[in-house]
Amino acid sequence: MLQTNEKNILNLIKYAPTFIVIVLITLVSYLYFLEKDAQNKEDIKKLKERFIEKSKQDIKNQVDIVYEYINYEKLNSTKNLKNSLKKEVHQAHRVMMYIYNKYKNTHTKEQIVIKIKDALRKHSFNDGRGYFYIYDLNAVNILHPLKPQLEGKNLLEFQDKRGNHISKDILKGLSQSDEFFYELYWNKPKFLDIQFKKITYNYIFKPYGWFIGTGEYVDDFEKTLKTKILDYIQKINYGNENYVFVIDYKGNYLSHISKNYIGLNRLELKDSNSFYITKEIIKTAKNGDGYLTYNSTVKPKTGKSYEKTTYIKGFDYWKWAIATGFYMDELESNLKAIEKEAKLRKQDGLYTIFIFGLLLSSIFILISIFLSRQLKLRFLKHKKELISQINKNNEKDLILSQQAKMAAMGEMIGNIAHQWRQPLNAITTQSSGLKFKNEFSSIEKKEINESMDNITHTVEYLSNTIDDFKDFFNPNKQYVSFTINELFIKVEKLLGVHFKNRGIEIIKDIDDIQVSGYENELLQVIINIFNNAKDEFERKSIEKRYIFVKATQENEKVIITIKDNAFGIPEEIIKEIFKSHFTTKEKSNGTGIGLYMSKQILKRFAKGDIEASNETYKYKDVSYKGACFKLRILKDFSL
Repeated sequence: MLQTNEKNILNLIKYAPTFIVIVLITLVSYLYFLEKDAQNKEDIKKLKERFIEKSKQDIKNQVDIVYEYINYEKLNSTKNLKNSLKKEVHQAHRVMMYIYNKYKNTHTKEQIVIKIKDALRKHSFNDGRGYFYIYDLNAVNILHPLKPQLEGKNLLEFQDKRGNHISKDILKGLSQSDEFFYELYWNKPKFLDIQFKKITYNYIFKPYGWFIGTGEYVDDFEKTLKTKILDYIQKINYGNENYVFVIDYKGNYLSHISKNYIGLNRLELKDSNSFYITKEIIKTAKNGDGYLTYNSTVKPKTGKSYEKTTYIKGFDYWKWAIATGFYMDELESNLKAIEKEAKLRKQDGLYTIFIFGLLLSSIFILISIFLSRQLKLRFLKHKKELISQINKNNEKDLILSQQAKMAAMGEMIGNIAHQWRQPLNAITTQSSGLKFKNEFSSIEKKEINESMDNITHTVEYLSNTIDDFKDFFNPNKQYVSFTINELFIKVEKLLGVHFKNRGIEIIKDIDDIQVSGYENELLQVIINIFNNAKDEFERKSIEKRYIFVKATQENEKVIITIKDNAFGIPEEIIKEIFKSHFTTKEKSNGTGIGLYMSKQILKRFAKGDIEASNETYKYKDVSYKGACFKLRILKDFSL
């Protein structure tokens, strides 16, 4: 028969898959919803980023195109001005040649001259600014529509205010070619105190030895050019309500889709966040170019305010800020379409998951019913085999447990032998020394007492060592309060004679620190380090032998540093010395458990640690090198 827990297992097998599938479907649906929602947010974020990036590039391209157009017109303004002057003069020249050829055989020169002057005197161009003048090659004026009083006068010595001989310069130029452009600075009728740059074109009229010319002020031509450019910009309209506008550096709107803005100074224009739109546009233009984002005052077609990003580029020569921008509301229609599509995707996905989960649940129910029946039969069959096998395993466990106890006992005996070896040698040395002196009758009572005391202390240490190893894995240790200074006094009592006989000097720098914990365990660790130093002195035959001890307190920890001058530990083994059964000594001198056991004792009973390094230092102006062991323990081992 099946027991209750076995029936529970079969029921678990029968119903758990269905339950798991339902949980999984719910979890998957939830995760799917979260994932799609996150994906939707990410899509919106990416769409916004792409829209902004593309729109920024588009408006930059539009401004760059307009900027290049303006720059091209500006760079070619002088050339275009010269071409227009040349065109007008050549047309007048053709008129002169026509009159001359028509009347040269029937009229006198004086009559022909009158006809030519009459034909050209009233002809004007460039909004009435342009006129023609005629001089002979001796600088005598033939025609001057604006100043008839100059006609017939010789102007060879005439100078402008900069001292240039205008007629002489032109005649010199025409002596080398039939045509000559000449630049000069002249006063305009309404600006008698200011000189403006003017370009003239002069062309030889060979029949009478004349030259005909005309001129135009550069700034007047540029004004006409600016008007032409601004008219062109005014007509630019790309995309959806996107337009290019121009502002001069004083805040005047020169071109705008809303014509009622043109000519207005909007330097103090602010958006709803008190952002000075025009000022910042001009500032950006003066710095070269850049983007600004602000709330528009109104969108032209809707009349509503939206967030707007504008790209501005400065045309410093004319002190213009050329700009265009895009509105963020253009994103709304795209975002609504994405949200609608995402909602449909989520619905389709959830429906698919539900159908798949329902089908999967049905399959698992059928499989689980079949498996539970099969397992019930197998349970009954294997139950007997399992009970039999458990009984056999229990017998094996008893044997392994006994073997483990024997192994632990062997390790402990080895540890005791390692700790006892030096003290037993010390006892043998003391007793042999007494016997030797007694045979020669040179022993004194004081010496006998000191040796007996040392032997007694050493035997006590041996006894304590047995207790220490016996209780090493026993948590019920003796918990006492002691000072670090008292601890090292005990060390000197146990090792003093042996170390003195071997010329080992212990130099202490110990703060009087009160400690609560397992004194005997800490004593065992320190004695082990001292004995290792002593062995190194003996092995390397070092004459001056020092062991330096320093103890300080850092917060709730005590730092004990023990170093010698035995040249240190080889670098290739220094990382191995705390491992179990590692030793550099011969079999007769140790088991290799000392430092390993020391580390374990510190961890278990002092909640501390030990580390080793090599140090070079000076003592009494002499340099030494040796091993340095640093112990870190808690002031209160119970913390």
